[in-house]
Amino acid sequence: MRRSASTVVVLTGPAPGEVLAALGRSMNVALIRPAEIRPAEIRPAEAEGLAAAEEALQRAGRATVPYALVPADPLAAVAASWREMWDVSKQEGSAAFEQQAVVMLTTVLATTAVWLAVTFATKPEPDATLDAFYRRVRPGGPGWASVSSRLGFGREPIPGGALAFGNWILGIVLVYTALFGIGKLVFGRVPAGLALLAVAAVSFAVILRNLKAGEAKATPG
Repeated sequence: MRRSASTVVVLTGPAPGEVLAALGRSMNVALIRPAEIRPAEIRPAEAEGLAAAEEALQRAGRATVPYALVPADPLAAVAASWREMWDVSKQEGSAAFEQQAVVMLTTVLATTAVWLAVTFATKPEPDATLDAFYRRVRPGGPGWASVSSRLGFGREPIPGGALAFGNWILGIVLVYTALFGIGKLVFGRVPAGLALLAVAAVSFAVILRNLKAGEAKATPG
């Protein structure tokens, strides 16, 4: 006997209790509420929310009614914890933010130390590979002086010089202001988000102007 599959609907936001109660009385809708987590199970809020939503979705998949309604957002606890972490207006939120910042900075420093150690401890690429790369890219700069001299190009400067370095700094500003600007808008900090995105737009415009100026300078006549 073939059983018709149900359409599973997951609510990603809060819904009034009276609305859910009315839907639950319908013959065509099964209201699948997440099961309560046992008190003995100690777990983070994110894991508790995901486990409850997963269990509810599994029960919804076995429903035989046309519609299975699951009022449990699997990512609600994750989003709430992130909002709390980035909320620096509260004293406890600021402390949590600083703690997370220390963890991230420590992770970055540790991983940087590891990849630098591995880079200097392992053998470099063969000269043939370096020569082929230099002929194709022509990066220039003091780091490539031995390769460029070996190939007969002499000590070539970095293309763009100080302008390229400025574009690099502006690129970093562009990426991070765009990233945090979008994050501010997502969490409802509209003025701060728009201000960061404005900085990103200005950085992009300056980079674009510098690139065009560099191309015009490199083009003869």
